[in-house]
Amino acid sequence: MTPPDHARQPMQSEADSTPVNTGVVAAVRGSVVDIHFDDQLPSIYTLLHAMEGEISIEVLAQLNAHRVRGIALTPTQGLARGMIVESTGGPLKGPIGKKILSGARFRVGHAALTMEREQTHDRRTKGLIHE
Repeated sequence: MTPPDHARQPMQSEADSTPVNTGVVAAVRGSVVDIHFDDQLPSIYTLLHAMEGEISIEVLAQLNAHRVRGIALTPTQGLARGMIVESTGGPLKGPIGKKILSGARFRVGHAALTMEREQTHDRRTKGLIHE
């Protein structure tokens, strides 16, 4: 499946006029996705988006000078070879703080319910998840 010509053009970043680093899906095997980049290869832990942000992929390995392998953090249903992938230019970030850290000690479901009830942490504070 080849994307339409307008999908192959580099997109412009909202913050400035620099083009977004884009690649093309080379292979999809379950949640493992290989992406080919012609220009700049994203670094390890860089967050990528496919299908207009519906699918998030984190780079886990640089296979060669033009290809990376990542793990999809969301279901890959509908993702196919030839589709455009955009690099965010940065790593995955998540909420940080004492309430989040203490909630991580419990089961995931229990921690989520605890956070919903308390609503005392600042959801705007984001930090790197790979530190």
